Amino acid sequence: MIPTVNELPNTNCPEILAYCHCIERIRHESFQVVTSLLSPNPTDVKVAQPLVAIAIAQRIDEIAASAMVLLLKGRERDAGILILSAYELQLDAMYMALASDRAAIWLDHARENVKPWKVRDLQTALFIDPCELQAEQGIYRKYSMIKHCNPVGGTFAFPIAVSRNQIQLDCAIDPRFTFVHLYGLGITVVRTLIAISSVARDLGFEIERTLCTLHSEKEHLNLLHKSYLTTNFPSK
Repeated sequence: MIPTVNELPNTNCPEILAYCHCIERIRHESFQVVTSLLSPNPTDVKVAQPLVAIAIAQRIDEIAASAMVLLLKGRERDAGILILSAYELQLDAMYMALASDRAAIWLDHARENVKPWKVRDLQTALFIDPCELQAEQGIYRKYSMIKHCNPVGGTFAFPIAVSRNQIQLDCAIDPRFTFVHLYGLGITVVRTLIAISSVARDLGFEIERTLCTLHSEKEHLNLLHKSYLTTNFPSK
């Protein structure tokens, strides 16, 4: 007997769809990044950097597509796990963009139980401003509670949160976390693509148009989220 899995319906919320359309446009630029990197190499380009950039562009695009499918169907917690993976990949891309020798370290990494660099070390190196660093660490900590099913995460990490004194059922019908997840996903993807595109440009690849488009879409996403926050959480 073949088991039956009922298909979850997609949302028709126009605000959510607006975020998804923006992320789709950003995703399209990952194809442009790969196309540029597969063009004839400029002279004296080290092999590691283009190879790593292609791998990262393809994976971040794949994550974004899967996460959006889940968010369109209201599976916020499951999408959160993918967003955390995208965030870690973003840190790698941004860190490698700061020094040309780091791509080879990433490419030659051979240990299955750890990544090339620790997340905390990457955050410390990338986010110099203490307030920004604290915010980035908080984001990573929050999403890690979903990934690792940490009971402290409450209904952010579980559909039913339990403690010794109460049981809390997540029965919210509004997509309260969906907008946060979509914005975080979009910013993570565009940061990643900007980082690897900047490296490609510095290596001599023709990618300036893609970079301009990515910066424009990043600004559009910021304005979209600002509008959502202003409308739904007006300042008192």
